[in-house]
Amino acid sequence: MNKAYEVTYSPFRAFTREEWSKLEDHPMFPISEIDLTKLQALNEPLTPEEVEDIYIPMIRLLQIHLTHYRHLHNERDQFFDNTSKPIPYIIGIAGSVAVGKSTTARLLQKLLSMTPEKPRVELITTDGFRVFNNGETLALVRALAKKTPIIVLTDSDGAGKLIRSHVTSALPKDRLIQLYIPKIAGKEKRKDTPSAEGTLGVEGMDADLLRRLFAPYAVGADGSVPPIRDN
Repeated sequence: MNKAYEVTYSPFRAFTREEWSKLEDHPMFPISEIDLTKLQALNEPLTPEEVEDIYIPMIRLLQIHLTHYRHLHNERDQFFDNTSKPIPYIIGIAGSVAVGKSTTARLLQKLLSMTPEKPRVELITTDGFRVFNNGETLALVRALAKKTPIIVLTDSDGAGKLIRSHVTSALPKDRLIQLYIPKIAGKEKRKDTPSAEGTLGVEGMDADLLRRLFAPYAVGADGSVPPIRDN
C-alpha cells in the first residue's frame, strides 16, 4: 500500500515495485523496438520488464509535471500580459558512484523524447574532469546560457576550482551565476577517507544550506529570472 513516510509531512511516498508498476495512465511505448544495450552501462543490466515496471510509470509522472509546468508558464504570461522566454525543465539525477545514474539518464532521455509531445530532451553530464575534453557538453552549456543564466556550483577544493575556471572561461560573464559552498572539514558518507584537502564537497552539504544558496535565483512569479549578482 502506497503511503507517505511516517512523519508529520513529507513530499515523498513509498511504494513496492508491484504497486508502482500498477499505477494507471501509463504511456504506451514500443519497448521491444528500443535497443537497451545502447542505453545501459557496463555491468548494469537493463531488461524490458524493468523498463515497463519502473520507468514507464516514472515517465507518466514526469509528463504530468511537464504539462503543468508549461501551463503555469503560459498562464503567468497571460496574467502579467507579457511574453517571457520558456525556461528549460531540468531533471537532476544524483547518487553515489556506480549506482546507475547514467543508465537512468539515458533511458529517461529516450523515453521522454518518444512521448506524443516529442520534446527536445538534452542530456548534460559534466563527468568531473572529462568536461575538459568534452566540446559537445560545453557547446550545449553555451546554447543554454543564451536562454537562461547558468549556475556554477562545484566543490571547494582544488579540483572544483579547476572545473569552475574551465566552465567560467567558456561563457560570457553576464551569463554566469557563481555559487560557492563553505569549506567544512569532513568526508562524505560514501567515502572511506576524506578528500585530499579534508573538506566536504557539494554532496556533503546540508540540504537547507543548498536551498538557501539557490533561493535568490528562483524564477519569479512573472516568469522572469533575477538579475545576476556576484557572491
